[in-house]
Amino acid sequence: MGIMGLNAAYIYISNNIIIIIIVMDNILLMSIHEKH
Repeated sequence: MGIMGLNAAYIYISNNIIIIIIVMDNILLMSIHEKH
């Protein structure tokens, strides 16, 4: 596994983390709206 492989893995992981954060934010917003 070379530098290109590590860069691809890093980009893939960072993109997934951004998606997970967006999903978590949406779940939190929905739960807050349901409480009110």
